[in-house]
Amino acid sequence: KGNNQYDWDTPEMRSLYRHLDLCQERGISVILTDWGVEPQWLQAPGIRNVGDPKYAEVIGTYMKHLIERKGYNSIKYFIMVNEPNLEVREWNRWKSGVQNVEAQFQKHGLSKKVTLMGSDQSAGDAWHFMAVDQLQSTLGAYDKHSYVTEPLVRRGRVYDYYREMWQYALKNDPRAFKKPMIVADYGVTGAGASSSQNPLTAGYDYGVWMADYAIQAANAGSWSVLSWMLDDNSHAGFTWGMWQSKKEGLALKPWFYTWSLLSRTVPPGSKIVRVATANPSLRVLAAQLPPATSETNAANSKVTKRQKPVAGWTFCVVNRGQNAATLKLKIPGGKTATLNRYVYSRSASATNADGLPVPASSIATDLAQGAEITCPPDSVVYVTTQD
Repeated sequence: KGNNQYDWDTPEMRSLYRHLDLCQERGISVILTDWGVEPQWLQAPGIRNVGDPKYAEVIGTYMKHLIERKGYNSIKYFIMVNEPNLEVREWNRWKSGVQNVEAQFQKHGLSKKVTLMGSDQSAGDAWHFMAVDQLQSTLGAYDKHSYVTEPLVRRGRVYDYYREMWQYALKNDPRAFKKPMIVADYGVTGAGASSSQNPLTAGYDYGVWMADYAIQAANAGSWSVLSWMLDDNSHAGFTWGMWQSKKEGLALKPWFYTWSLLSRTVPPGSKIVRVATANPSLRVLAAQLPPATSETNAANSKVTKRQKPVAGWTFCVVNRGQNAATLKLKIPGGKTATLNRYVYSRSASATNADGLPVPASSIATDLAQGAEITCPPDSVVYVTTQD
């Protein structure tokens, strides 16, 4: 409010608490972004710009409030300014702001609790390169935004692009191999789309495009891929979501099918294994699922821990071709497991009464011998040991 006065109980803060309460309850890691203060609609009392030390002081104060007073330890990462190359447009001022925030985190004892992430640029790759070169000692994670047209996705250019971005970090930052590299905001754009409107999200094809993009980005080395956006209720009048607004009945859109399955069947901690295919129309994501949690032996007073074998695998196959394609998935040394198969196609996408995906089939399969998977034209097929 200015003059070092804070109001922690505004409608906006209560809305933020509701989101963070849910993330805390579900164990969801949060990337918290401060949108900035420079455009007129974001200006705050007593703060000149993002390079003003007062801006960092405010951030340090509210982060201490959220993490220590409110107990939101689900906040794992912090981004200073959404798409700064578009919001701030001046590198040195933004860089100074990030360094000021780092100093405030150290002052408040937050440095070991929250990791600074950046640069969060969109359509400004120079900011990513400069962040790697000049802020590698400050940033503990790298992220960027990227919206592309469908032809670029179809031609496989998403893979090439993220390979270049992340390889630059790995080559020029000695500690980059330990730093998450995140696609923090992405979508597929085209005719009729704007920052608020995207009529493409209402159609079947968008579900194929988004899965294709995600597979390419993951295979290129991305640690996580976050789609824009959750639902049309998130921002009044926006239509980029996986389901419609409350006013429109919260109806699910087709791309919910493919994205919800990626989210559910490739849990945090999965290891992406590169797969080569001879068919240029096929994209394959192979995810080795994380080991199950340790067991507790309650039969005696001591707690004994035994690591279980790897839980299983998820494969996501996108067929961009005009004909059905069959491939064989084989895991050397694999064991017999039940494979649940989900199909997103124009002819059939099995759901329950709530519209949630259900398997088209579930078959016990010897993974060492392999399983033949047929993917209809212009479709997405998931094969997973995940229940």
